[in-house]
Amino acid sequence: MKRTLCMTAAAVLLSAGVAGAQTTLGSQNVTATAFVGNQARLTVTGTVTFPDSDPDTVPSIPATGPVSVAARARVAPSTQLDVTVRAGSSFFDPGTDSIPATALSWTASGAPFVGGSMATTDQSVATWTGPANQTGDQNYSLTNAWTYVPGTHNLTLIYTLSTP
Repeated sequence: MKRTLCMTAAAVLLSAGVAGAQTTLGSQNVTATAFVGNQARLTVTGTVTFPDSDPDTVPSIPATGPVSVAARARVAPSTQLDVTVRAGSSFFDPGTDSIPATALSWTASGAPFVGGSMATTDQSVATWTGPANQTGDQNYSLTNAWTYVPGTHNLTLIYTLSTP
């Protein structure tokens, strides 16, 4: 009789353990929420330097290196973004008639970047719609002329990332 009793107790314990593992005693849901806002960043690196050149042999002086433009924006898919550049004044060395800002032009590489000519109003560098991480290069050139005054001349270029 002892043998039967032991086996019955073991069977009862075994079925209680299996039944408990399969029973759901309750559940709860938790909502994960991510707040994502508009973010934008514009990074412009490089220098625009033009070496002295003879206007008869070098009518357009290429800059010694490109300007790299990185524009990152986290916006709604239908939002248009623009990168622009403008001259800080009408002439290199503000207040003088040294070299006109309009003597600057550029070519561009990397879609959606485009070439253009400098002015004191915003000039398009790149335009696209929706969130993106856009990078491109601008290669500046300067129209060379005999009328430029000897010396070192500077012009501020102002880059902007915006939505119209």
